[in-house]
Amino acid sequence: MVHCQIFTNSTSPSSYLRANVGMLLGDFDIYEVKTYRYIYSLDKKFQFKKKQQPYPPYEKGINKVKWVRNRRKMIDNCRMILEKMASIA
Repeated sequence: MVHCQIFTNSTSPSSYLRANVGMLLGDFDIYEVKTYRYIYSLDKKFQFKKKQQPYPPYEKGINKVKWVRNRRKMIDNCRMILEKMASIA
């Protein structure tokens, strides 16, 4: 399972390459997931002062979708990242 951000955000070049090359090769099935966003504290010592409330009703489910992307742009971006990596080495 991979979040869509890794496919579009190139701040982590190696992850971007892995994800997009896999996408180009057809290694991924794309799903839209309907779920509720939970709030978690980053600090394990943090305690909420208010009593926990039940989550409101929400729609749950998973739908397979087709994510239409510009394959030429994906290839060009991957090539550019590889060229930068090669020039550093």
